[in-house]
Parts: sequence; C-alpha cells; structure tokens
Amino acid sequence: EKKYPHLVMAYKQDDFAALARLAHYIKGAALNLGADPLGMFAKELEVKAKAHDMDHVEEILERIEIEIPRLKEFMLTKMP
Repeated sequence: EKKYPHLVMAYKQDDFAALARLAHYIKGAALNLGADPLGMFAKELEVKAKAHDMDHVEEILERIEIEIPRLKEFMLTKMP
C-alpha cells in the first residue's frame, strides 16, 4: 500500500528502473501472501518496465490499485 504512490510517480517520470524495482517488490510480497492477482499484475508491470514498454501500464496500475485494498482487507479479517 505504501509503495503504490511511488509506483505511480515512477511511471509518470518514465523511471523504468524504479518502476521495475517497485513492481518486483510488490510482486514478491503479494505472492508470498497468496495474493496471486496482485502478484500477476505486478509481474506484468515489472516485465513491461524492464522492456521500456508503457502500453497499457495505466490499466495495470489501476488493477494494482484495486487489488491492494483487497489484500489489506483479507489480511485484516482472515489472518491471525
């Protein structure tokens, strides 16, 4: 959740290295928590950033923004 604003900033600044690094971080955290959809979107974003391919990145960021609160809700209600 705290990384998302940095992700958007990296995108807006065309900072491909930061975008890839942040997406990689989110991917790892999400997959470790079993948040597969968030992990898959982050992976897709990481691949695109490494390739300097910004096609459809806004849509991926929107999906990530939707998935983060879902993960947070799951963690608050389902995890001990």
